[in-house]
Amino acid sequence: IGRGIINGTKNFIIYGPEKSGKTSFTNVLPENLPVGFIGVNIELEFLGEEPIYSVYDQIFSSVFRKLLENGYLEEKNEYYKSWRKQVNRGDLDIDPELELLALGSRIAFHLKNPTSTITIDKGLIQNDWLRLKNFTRDLYLEFTNFIFIFDDPQQIMNLDPKTQSSFFRLFETVESPLLVITANLLERSNKKEALELSLLDLLIERLPDARLDISLLKLDSQDISELIKDVRPELDPKKMGRVARSVQNITGGNPYLIKLLLNNIDKRAKATGKFEVDTVSCESLIDSQLLKLTPEAVLFYRTLKKL
Repeated sequence: IGRGIINGTKNFIIYGPEKSGKTSFTNVLPENLPVGFIGVNIELEFLGEEPIYSVYDQIFSSVFRKLLENGYLEEKNEYYKSWRKQVNRGDLDIDPELELLALGSRIAFHLKNPTSTITIDKGLIQNDWLRLKNFTRDLYLEFTNFIFIFDDPQQIMNLDPKTQSSFFRLFETVESPLLVITANLLERSNKKEALELSLLDLLIERLPDARLDISLLKLDSQDISELIKDVRPELDPKKMGRVARSVQNITGGNPYLIKLLLNNIDKRAKATGKFEVDTVSCESLIDSQLLKLTPEAVLFYRTLKKL
């Protein structure tokens, strides 16, 4: 993800079968981003007959909560207090000078007039993102952009077309935040399933440039050496290189499997004093994957293990 950001990628789709580590990945991502990027985990709950306003409220409120959590923003901040008044009480009488986001007044007006129809175009979204980014940069000088993280948000599939379009509009402007979103890779076993649109299909169809690259990079031995070095800098470089090459060969460069195997090796090293790829570490890795294998594959593996 870090490499993609540096190379200018704005939208990332992390996909794979269930139980393949996508949620674990998104949980640790905010703490492992390049300097200046703030990761915001967002869980959407679409409520009401007009969920479009709820979507905007939840997303932008999540940003403010993250700024509070990181210590960049205080609850007594006048801009933040104005936003809360607008989206909680529908307050239309706040000082215009203290309105950070134009979306706030739109949401407040809708709360007071539930049958009203208001257009929220790209220009308004663009200006609000710019205001929010400038506001955050005043609080955190190294700030570059937000990265929104959605873990398998199936709710998007159930949205009405208008709200669905509004959701994707948030990521279509120059000032938009970056987006990391996970989706399950479904097994299509019959014609009926093949006709149904999955979340992954929708994301590829609707996100700008999502067709270009929608998979995690495989790691090479040099990448793995860097991971080992962060945890065990005392290791001899040659030995570290040998371990890294073995780990890469066993896992095929799959980041999730690399993490599991390195954890196993590290645990064994604490007991034996040797940081190396050994039989026990590899067997622990395979055992951790048994629930994801077919019954035939499990039987085959257990036969091989006995032999």
